[in-house]
Amino acid sequence: MGRMSKRAEVMADLAAGAKALRNRDLVGADLSGLDLMAMDLSNMDLRETDLHGARLIDTSLAGADLREANLSGADLLRADLRHCDARKALFRGAIVKQVDFFGANLMGSDFTDADLEGAALPLSCDGFRDVLHSSRAIFGLFALFLEVRVADDEDQAAIHAALKALAQRTTYLFRR
Repeated sequence: MGRMSKRAEVMADLAAGAKALRNRDLVGADLSGLDLMAMDLSNMDLRETDLHGARLIDTSLAGADLREANLSGADLLRADLRHCDARKALFRGAIVKQVDFFGANLMGSDFTDADLEGAALPLSCDGFRDVLHSSRAIFGLFALFLEVRVADDEDQAAIHAALKALAQRTTYLFRR
C-alpha cells in the first residue's frame, strides 16, 4: 500500500468522525498537515511517519513507536507521549508545550527551535541522551524550574539574566 493510500484511508476515517485509528498500517505514512486533534493514537506503530505540520493537540501517543518520525512544525500542545519510543524523531520547530514525555525514549531526537515550555522531559535519564535542541527551546524549561525553586531568592534578577543569556546561545548536543 502506498503512502498516499494510507493518507486517504486516515482522511476517510477522520471525515467519518473517528476518534481513534486502530488496525491501520501507518508505518511510513504521509500524515503531514492533518488535523488529528484529541485522537487516540496510543500504542500505534508510526515509525518513519511524516506528521510534519500536523495538529496533534491533546492527542494520545502514549506507548507509540515514533522512531524516525517527522513531527517538525507539528502542534503537540498537551499531547501525551508517555512511554513512547521517539528515537531519532524530528521535532524541529514543533510546539510541544505541556507535553508529557515521562518514560519516553528520545535518544537522538532533534528539538531544534521547538517550543518546550512546560513539557515534562526525561532530562536525567538515558532517554534524553544525544538529544539535539537549541538553548532557546529549553529556555522555558529552565526558567520554570528556577522560578519554582528560587521564588524567595534575592538574586532572582541575576538568575533571570543568566537564563536570557543561555537562550541566546546556539544549538547544543547533550551527551552523558
